Amino acid sequence: MAQAGFTLVELLVVTLIVGLLAGIAAPRLDEARQKAYDAAALQDGRSVIYYIELYYNQNLAYPGSIGAIEALGFTASDEITVNRFRLRGARNPAQTRVSFDVYHEGSDYLYRYQYPRDEQPTRVRRRR
Repeated sequence: MAQAGFTLVELLVVTLIVGLLAGIAAPRLDEARQKAYDAAALQDGRSVIYYIELYYNQNLAYPGSIGAIEALGFTASDEITVNRFRLRGARNPAQTRVSFDVYHEGSDYLYRYQYPRDEQPTRVRRRR
């Protein structure tokens, strides 16, 4: 009578194939996660710029702190941090710059904004 089932060699081959596929897929999943973190940080950066413009239109001056735009309704998304918010050149409106950093807690990168000078933020590797 023949026994139904798999041999040890067949089970080892299947385990090896599954392990190889998992090894190939894991880095891609990590890359996709990093892209999602970066997209969330960039979206919050655009929201900060929107609220800076809103504040400027209401007060004819740039906000001096993140608290000023939070008072208008800005709230960072979950696990997003906005820091190093600085106002430079406040005495001369033509040279005024607002700079800030935005990053996701899980990301290896942060985005540094210089508003209104830069169209796109600078991507910088975070030190942890």
